[in-house]
Amino acid sequence: MAFSTLELISSLNVDSKQITKFLWRSFVVLIFCVILRNVIVWTYRLFFHPLSRYPGPLLAKVSDIYGAYHNFRGQLHIESHKAHERYGRFVRQGPNKLIVNSQEGLYNLYFSKSVQKSYGYQTMLPAPGAYNVFTAIDKDLHKFKRKVLSQGFADSSVRSFEPTILNHINIFVQYIKDSAAKSGGDGWSAPINMTERCRYLGYDVMGEFGFGQSFELQKSSKNDFLIKAVEATSIKAGIYVQYPRLAKLKLETILARRTAKMRERYLELMAGLVRTRLASGKGSHQDLFSFVIDAKDPDTGKGFSENELWAESRFLLIAGADTTSTALTALFFYLSRNKACYGKLVAEIRRTFDSASEIQTGPRLAKCRYLRACIDESMRMSPPISSTLWRTINAADGVWIDGNYIPKGIDIGVSPYAFHHNEEVFPDSYEFNPDRWIESPENSSEAIEKARAAFSPFSIGTRACAGRTMAYTEISDTIARTLWSLDIKPTEGSMGKIGEGIEGSGKGYDRMGEFQLKDHITCCHNGPYLQFKLLDVIHDHGLLALLLAAIVYLFAEAIYNIYFHPLADVPGPFWCKVSGWPSCYQASTGYRHIWIWQNHEIYGDRFRYRPDGVLIATPKGYHEIYNSKANVKKAKWYEVWRRNNEDYNALNTTDPHKHMVLRKPLNSAFSEKSLRSSEPFIIKNVDRWIELMLDGKKTKGTTEWATPKNLGGEWVDYLVFDILGDLCFGKSFETIEPKENPLRQIPHIIGEYLQFMYPISNSPFVNTWVWLKPRGIDTLLAMVTPKPVINFYKFLETCVEEREKQEQSTKRSSTENERKDMFHYLFQAKDSETGAPAFNHTELVATANLLVTAGSDTTATALCSAFFYLTRNLHIYEKLVKEIRDTFSSTDDIRSGVALSNCQYLQACCLEAMRMSPSGPSELLRQVLPGGVEVDSHWYPENTLIGVPSYSLHYHQETFKDPFVFRPERWIPNDELGISAEHVAALQESFKPFSIGPGQCPGKNIALLEMYMTLARTIHGCDVRRSVDDISSRGSGKPEYIWGRRNKNQYQVVDAFLALRNGPVIQLRRRANS
Repeated sequence: MAFSTLELISSLNVDSKQITKFLWRSFVVLIFCVILRNVIVWTYRLFFHPLSRYPGPLLAKVSDIYGAYHNFRGQLHIESHKAHERYGRFVRQGPNKLIVNSQEGLYNLYFSKSVQKSYGYQTMLPAPGAYNVFTAIDKDLHKFKRKVLSQGFADSSVRSFEPTILNHINIFVQYIKDSAAKSGGDGWSAPINMTERCRYLGYDVMGEFGFGQSFELQKSSKNDFLIKAVEATSIKAGIYVQYPRLAKLKLETILARRTAKMRERYLELMAGLVRTRLASGKGSHQDLFSFVIDAKDPDTGKGFSENELWAESRFLLIAGADTTSTALTALFFYLSRNKACYGKLVAEIRRTFDSASEIQTGPRLAKCRYLRACIDESMRMSPPISSTLWRTINAADGVWIDGNYIPKGIDIGVSPYAFHHNEEVFPDSYEFNPDRWIESPENSSEAIEKARAAFSPFSIGTRACAGRTMAYTEISDTIARTLWSLDIKPTEGSMGKIGEGIEGSGKGYDRMGEFQLKDHITCCHNGPYLQFKLLDVIHDHGLLALLLAAIVYLFAEAIYNIYFHPLADVPGPFWCKVSGWPSCYQASTGYRHIWIWQNHEIYGDRFRYRPDGVLIATPKGYHEIYNSKANVKKAKWYEVWRRNNEDYNALNTTDPHKHMVLRKPLNSAFSEKSLRSSEPFIIKNVDRWIELMLDGKKTKGTTEWATPKNLGGEWVDYLVFDILGDLCFGKSFETIEPKENPLRQIPHIIGEYLQFMYPISNSPFVNTWVWLKPRGIDTLLAMVTPKPVINFYKFLETCVEEREKQEQSTKRSSTENERKDMFHYLFQAKDSETGAPAFNHTELVATANLLVTAGSDTTATALCSAFFYLTRNLHIYEKLVKEIRDTFSSTDDIRSGVALSNCQYLQACCLEAMRMSPSGPSELLRQVLPGGVEVDSHWYPENTLIGVPSYSLHYHQETFKDPFVFRPERWIPNDELGISAEHVAALQESFKPFSIGPGQCPGKNIALLEMYMTLARTIHGCDVRRSVDDISSRGSGKPEYIWGRRNKNQYQVVDAFLALRNGPVIQLRRRANS
């Protein structure tokens, strides 16, 4: 029988007033107990806790509500920095939390094996057990996830994905262009909120990268809710990470009911994307899922569950899109507020690229050092992740952090914002100063190295962000393409102040020059509002008048050159008859050799490439110009390459007698005796290179393919450079070794040096330039010479000075068994007439410059070409493999001698590689002497510039019949194939990769030996293939390239007097029976 409460009370005859009194007393007791508990807990935390000795805000010492509150407000990064300024290096930011602000603390903590991620990260799981690479606390689980995801973020993967990134960047830029085109009379666009546009771009890119499909935020508002949902998720996660116990209360369901529907749409969208992507299969897209779908843990055999895939995708969207868009937005802010930096960056970008479409990852973008400095400085000023990344001490004995003992169980971290504004590490930390990352007289390399060691916006250690390359690629491409096409300025008025600090708003929030972020897990922000303007055409009337005068002058000169010049009858492009600027321009593009070949195809075997110059592409012409009796001399062109009026070597010397004096010691340095003594050192470097190409111990005892290696510009360059160091200076430069080595930049610097000088040497004012060199232009040129070129000269000076001291201090009484490098012969050489040293110090440096520059680039080009064609022509590769492995029983047997000389197919492959990719693609210019000269039945008067471009000669249709086909058989007499010995001899007469006559390359035999040893020893001990990951086919032609560069089966080089290269990407594996 049921009773009501009143009936029960009535039956018990209890007074209702007594009940009320009892309840109030119970409530008071409960409150008292709660207060007593908190007093006890707080007393312990304040006075007896292991962290009680550390200073910090009072609330932070007793409760995690301090961190949760400030994170909710988005100001924890500011409060952390203020706390460090007040309390010092170590600050207590929670009952069980410490933050440290020092470089030693940063390294001690994040490189320590005695810490793990804080358990606060578990509050971010979208479902039980659905860990992602960011939230995985277990180290083995993280290691597996990180290993899989790193494949998607590897350089090669990012490069193959870059065209997709560029497509979205083009949409971003076009939106701004369209806005500028709709502007009023001043040409400036309506104000654009860069937070909004950069987020749209970042999310669209990450949609493609994470799921194989864009969110179309740049084109449609359909998925705009996504950004708000991610922002709400970030705020919630930030609060819970700071105060994990709050996660049990599910406050978001109570306090944010209005966002519940948006969150539901967000989760449905993400889950749907994951399911759609899974259904489309592994190889359907070049995205992150293609790496993780079938990935298995090698120890457990477990792969990614659907929940884990969902977790990874959510993290990728938040960490990838949000952080990159924040970094990009911040950079737009700082450039718009710092006009000097903006102007310097714009000048660098527009000077480096001829069009926005050229801007993508590659050597030219890598040369934009100020761009990289601006990106780094922006991320230092406003780290995209400003929240402390907490670590828990899990070692029983605790750990020492920056001299302080931290016991087990303590959470500790470094605030990225506070650390990057630590004045001891980054002086003037609130000044946007990209120059702090660039070496200068005021900023030493040591200071830069110190700053680099501290710079950690991507964190450090095993948990560092795997998407670093992806972020730099997206930011660099976006900024460069935008600034190449548009000018920017901040919006005027109150709208223009959005995003900056507000004066009077309190310390840390009042810096008008700082982009204001709200710190959660990632950062929220608004602004800046910028206006854009399409690049102006010329409006200055004085400049127009000058341009008009120049046109009149050119017109008058054109009349003479076209109708009255002695070369008027020689065919050629109209503008080449008028001026030498077309040739100069083509030299700046890197494809002058292709331009020359195109003109030979159009105009025949000779064409007029400048008013006073003719290029000839016939074997007969070659012999008639470069033989020792020809009535020509080296042109003034060579003298441009001198650093100053005393900088002579065998290449840049135009005086015949001086050339003979400088050339004679070189012949001794490259003699047969020197060649024999050099062979062991070539072999030593080649064998070490092969082992590193095989990934060393990683593949020892296996037949697994090694990781892909890019030869051009990297691995082959390092090999040849190291060999050159051994042969020239008696020591390897060890650039192939995996350790840090500043000399590794030298081959790249050589390339930059050549690209810097080549357009100058092809300008119309070469004679004037040479005349001005000793009259001040050398000094001016030294002032504007790029820093890498200066560093290259310093490197040569150091090498020469060290060897001079060694030669002067060494007593050469018994030197028969002592090794003599090239420098020894150069140093000991005597002038046959005077008995004095043949070279002074300046000439030794100049000759070293020639040996390093010409010696490294020429052989490297030939080797890259050989590997390119061998890995793309399987029948040729197999034929060469058979010859090498049948001739030699072991790799150690491969040395110079009869056996190697009998490897006809090896020699033919090397010749064919040098034919198809000449190391000097253009001409060696000669000037006709008084009396004129007849070349190929045509007469050329005094002072005419003539030459034979190697590339055009090597692709001469009548001589080589099928010049674009890699066919080594053409160099071997074979009656069955109809190739006679006479025919081969005729080809050899038409093919002179090392030139002929007085200017013939003295290093021919060493170069060939390097090639034979590298190819033979590699092919004997290893299998070689084109990398399966080489999606972009580095080094090959492409359909979208200019005429002459579209053949995908042809190795492409850049013409900078010597050939520069990129690719091919190959893989090696050890032979099964080796």
